[in-house]
Parts: sequence; structure tokens; C-alpha cells
Amino acid sequence: VVERGEGSLVVGDVFVGTNARGGRRWHTRCEVTVAEPGARFAFDVVAWGLGSPRLRLPVAGWEYAMEAVDGGTRVTETWTDHRGWPDAVAGVFDRAATGGRTFAQWQEGNISRTLARLRDDLATAT
Repeated sequence: VVERGEGSLVVGDVFVGTNARGGRRWHTRCEVTVAEPGARFAFDVVAWGLGSPRLRLPVAGWEYAMEAVDGGTRVTETWTDHRGWPDAVAGVFDRAATGGRTFAQWQEGNISRTLARLRDDLATAT
């Protein structure tokens, strides 16, 4: 859901992301920080919530960099933790939320799945 309307996203646009893990679902409010078609797209997650993203706090940043390579495009996805919590607090929360891993370790699997889905979606679109 883009709050300004339809079309390509530009820096400053806000959109709501829908997330799921197991039977749990939550929403995030995201602000576009980079929008360079065919080169880079980035956004910061600035709020989250169960029904709607009402709790405003820095969460994370996501970036997708695209690079032309022989036979296609290489996409690199990067996750940056923006929580700013003390390591001890983040460690306890992360292990409880991810089943024993850090968020960085957990995000490695998420990034792999996202890139695989992107590859598969683009392969079927051509």
C-alpha cells in the first residue's frame, strides 16, 4: 500500500508492508530512502504493529542494489539493524523472537528466500 497513490516509488514515499512468520502477522510502515530505477532501491522500517504500524520506532533498513552482469542482473539485498538497542538487550530479544539466533543470522535466511522468489518471479514473467 503506497500512501501517495499509484506508480513508481520515489524518495520520501511511505508504504505499508505485510509480514508473516508462522501464524503471526504484522505490518510495518516504510519510508523510501533511495529510488534509482534499475540501480538501487532502499527503505527504512520506521514503525510496526499487529493491525497497523502505529508504534513509531527505528527498526531496520533494507536495500536492493542491481548490477548488470552477463546474462542478467545481479541483485544484492542488504539488511541493516536500526534498533539501536544495547547488545545484551538485543541478544535476549533476538534469541526469543528467532528461536535462538541473532536477527542478523535470521535475516540471512529471509534474504535468501526473497532473492530466490524474485529470481523465480522474473523468470516466469519473461
